[in-house]
Amino acid sequence: MPHGRNQEYRKPFDQPRIGSRLRVGPLAWAKSIVGVVIGPLMIFAAGAAAALAATMRSRTPPIVAVPIAYVVIAVAASFVIRLKEPRFLIAVIPMSAVAIALLVDWDHAWAQFRRRT
Repeated sequence: MPHGRNQEYRKPFDQPRIGSRLRVGPLAWAKSIVGVVIGPLMIFAAGAAAALAATMRSRTPPIVAVPIAYVVIAVAASFVIRLKEPRFLIAVIPMSAVAIALLVDWDHAWAQFRRRT
């Protein structure tokens, strides 16, 4: 029985998106987050900042835990709720940049670098 003029009758299970879910595996999702959202440059900068913070004797401020916790919770939640598009994690980029900026005392690091050269 047609629903309207010139429309063919379709049973509910014939529709392409009903009954089937788009599934993204955890490994594919992790690759998507690293490749599309965060990117290799941000990963390199975070690693370099963590290494620099580990070698410096100054204490890291406790406020650094806030943006790091946001990034960890957002990425973990994206796995739990099975997001389909990485664009919903766009806030991870500025929060990662804030964490990198707060992780190291950049004035002290620059002064040490200038002293060595």
